[in-house]
Amino acid sequence: MGCAKQYIDIHIHVFGDNNGEGQCSLSPKMRGLCMAGTAFGFLANVPMSLNDEDVRDRILDEIRSSKCVKQGVLLAFDKPYDAHGQPMQPALYTPNNWVATICSENPDCALFGASVHPYRQDALKELAKVKKAGAVLVKWIPSSQNILPIHDLCRPFYKKLVELKLPLLCHVGDEHTIAEAGGDQSLKANNHPELLIPALDAGVTVIMAHCALPITDEDNDFSEAFLRMMGQADARGWKLYADVSALVGGWKRSFMAKLMALRVPHDRLVMGSDWPNLPKLDNTFRTDGNSAEIRRIKALENILDRNVEYLRFLGFSEVVMTNAAAVLGMA
Repeated sequence: MGCAKQYIDIHIHVFGDNNGEGQCSLSPKMRGLCMAGTAFGFLANVPMSLNDEDVRDRILDEIRSSKCVKQGVLLAFDKPYDAHGQPMQPALYTPNNWVATICSENPDCALFGASVHPYRQDALKELAKVKKAGAVLVKWIPSSQNILPIHDLCRPFYKKLVELKLPLLCHVGDEHTIAEAGGDQSLKANNHPELLIPALDAGVTVIMAHCALPITDEDNDFSEAFLRMMGQADARGWKLYADVSALVGGWKRSFMAKLMALRVPHDRLVMGSDWPNLPKLDNTFRTDGNSAEIRRIKALENILDRNVEYLRFLGFSEVVMTNAAAVLGMA
């Protein structure tokens, strides 16, 4: 393994099924997806119990057994809210308190990634609370949480993020795992990268998850908008970054990831895995010259290490692997 244990993986999901002290919850559909994903090899050995503590222990074991990843940003996930500040039924809910507790008890390997909905009536107080608890970023999936990033309710939220020096890790592009809030398919449009321009103009450090890349031919393809924004970042003074999590997937996303490795400055990219999603490289990439290398990577037992090695194979440099501390303001 050609790396010291020094990297930070900024995209690791925490979840559970409301049968532990974490008080996490999954919808029946999400519960089925987790169990089917483990059974059919799409997810990384998720405990079939889906117990909060069992999932926690699985994540910590994955990080501690990695030869490359020293720490992971463990992500909470807030409920969706309506524009009146009332909570909606979540497909997935992982409380900030639970993730903060995990991270405070395991500081050697876990960093707190909070999730705060900007429409909450106590949103600004919750931001201050999670910052005090050690949060290093705030995570959104707009379509799943009913967040419109250009909504007026987001303006004071962005101001508070800047004040607290908390980056925003925001999903861009179609979301395939966590359903749209309230089953509203029109919310897919909320994941357009250009909707984050008000946050960038306000001075927020924005990390766009997955480089806005589609997974299937039917997905919205926001990659050109993403590249256009990356090209404007220096001139407009934006603190704009993207993570490379879940780029090792199907043929379409992995092929486009190789293009991103060539077209996006590596100092604007940050390493992540999207655990528990399992990194797989399509056979299209297999040639006589690289088959042995692909077999070597595929045989790696640790999922986080496998992700790092696949990303290197696709052309992402050491700068991408080591950039997280600076982007998160920890360096």
